[in-house]
Amino acid sequence: MDEKKALAVIEQYKNDLVYVKAEDLQTQKMFVPQVTVLHALREDFHEYPINGKLMPKAHHVDRIGEAAGVTFIAEQCGTRKEGDNTYVGWAQGKKRMPDGTYRTSSKQEYEFDVDVRAQETFTKDTKGKYNNERDKQLYFIDLKKVARQRASTGARLRVIRELVGIPIAFEPAQIQKAMVVYRIAINTDELLANPETRQMAVEAAMNGTTSIYGPKDVTPMQEALPEPEAEPEAIAENDDFATFDQPEPVKQEDERRNLRIQLEDWLLAEPVASSKDAAGLIRELIADENATIEDMQALIDRCKKYAESKAGKVAS
Repeated sequence: MDEKKALAVIEQYKNDLVYVKAEDLQTQKMFVPQVTVLHALREDFHEYPINGKLMPKAHHVDRIGEAAGVTFIAEQCGTRKEGDNTYVGWAQGKKRMPDGTYRTSSKQEYEFDVDVRAQETFTKDTKGKYNNERDKQLYFIDLKKVARQRASTGARLRVIRELVGIPIAFEPAQIQKAMVVYRIAINTDELLANPETRQMAVEAAMNGTTSIYGPKDVTPMQEALPEPEAEPEAIAENDDFATFDQPEPVKQEDERRNLRIQLEDWLLAEPVASSKDAAGLIRELIADENATIEDMQALIDRCKKYAESKAGKVAS
């Protein structure tokens, strides 16, 4: 997408939530701006408003961060435990700027104190949901199971908000609007069209290979006997094209992580949280390391339908 097309998209959505400025699109020759328009649903936000505003759920903020080109610095991300029931997550990320350099975020931290969170919930309980110690203990255990992940997620979301420039929460009317963000990508057409930059790209790729595998051995080799012809089965197993249908482990793991975050949200959200059957199924699936993406998505869909049915009964 060139600057002209990007500006046209911004003009089209100028009355929506635009987090792009004209200068963000003025890139160096080797880079191009990519503008993305995101649409959200009510279910992408937490159920209960905070001071009249709605906070986006983790999976939606992750979508925003990905569309805005936010990446995380692995060695600057992690969690630590402080005391018996408190976890602190920390994270740092970066975003490519129009001139090709990276803007690095501040190192963000997020504390998740299980005792404080539980006490807050019990204090706000006006429906008698946690009248007995057993129910309180079960809720405390649920919080403790997800505490480390919540701390890590909270720090990561703070990084995304800082680099993209989005607020913590939105007005109810705002969530119905489109959100426009941008990222800076390498201009591959220019890279390959220019002989000098093409050679630089080749050298960079070769240097990257050398740094991983070491310099190429150029010692003359003795003439080897011809290799025997491979059996048809062996050829099929080593066929490069066979890898096209293989899953991408990194993308699948990211998707599983996002789905688990959504399940954790449902575990603590009404009316699903009040259903012992639903809560039990969610806990079981979160704990199952072999749970498939399809299983997790199916349970999320069931939670949505259950919440909608309960909302319909209340409305009637």
